[in-house]
Amino acid sequence: MVDEHSNEALRGETHRDCAENLRDVSDEHRLEELVAGFIATAQANGQTGPGLDARREADLLVAVAVGLGGDVLHERRALDDVRGALGYHLTKLFSPTGPAQP
Repeated sequence: MVDEHSNEALRGETHRDCAENLRDVSDEHRLEELVAGFIATAQANGQTGPGLDARREADLLVAVAVGLGGDVLHERRALDDVRGALGYHLTKLFSPTGPAQP
């Protein structure tokens, strides 16, 4: 059993570890770069709307997925709702004619 002081010490170590990981930013955007590559390939094949900035779209897509994933973890959103939101965004992104106009 972990007593209160040990728990505090473990949390302190965890926070220090997290801080160290945040300082090591050499590979901090690897996922965004991978997604940007997918989007650029889709653009080259006419599978996206015109005029997209692949890098910006990748940044947004990853940020949305991470944010919504956090909502699922903290039980603020249902997994099906998050899947629906991501599916909606992906459908807009990978529509050759661009987003539907209201």
